[in-house]
Amino acid sequence: MHPTHAVAPCLMLVGHLPDRVYARGSGKIRKELEEQYGCPYAFEAAFEKVE
Repeated sequence: MHPTHAVAPCLMLVGHLPDRVYARGSGKIRKELEEQYGCPYAFEAAFEKVE
């Protein structure tokens, strides 16, 4: 799965929240799906930075 889904609960358990989250999109979906979901990407991943 995506690292953000695995890391976020661990951070919460030790009392930390990410300071920044960087998101990246890749792949493209059909135009009618883009309009329906409001996102042109087939896959999105986020990367957290904790200081």
